[in-house]
Amino acid sequence: MSDVIRPEPGKSYKEYWGKNSINNRCIHVLSILEKEDQYTYKWWSKTNQRWMYDIRSISWFSDLYKTGYLQEKGSEINGSE
Repeated sequence: MSDVIRPEPGKSYKEYWGKNSINNRCIHVLSILEKEDQYTYKWWSKTNQRWMYDIRSISWFSDLYKTGYLQEKGSEINGSE
């Protein structure tokens, strides 16, 4: 597994914190910001029943990817669906 992930606009990723965790979610990368080290993404809030938007740096994505908490959608994560 590489230590760096370069999210691409239009791709989806699973943020997985463990079975039955309320923090598990699927994030959808929307765009790369001007500096090319920040990304906008959205996820569906089950609690608020609406899309939530956020901006994160490449280091946030890389840190989660290195520790195994972020995988491309469609990848197997510890037997999760």
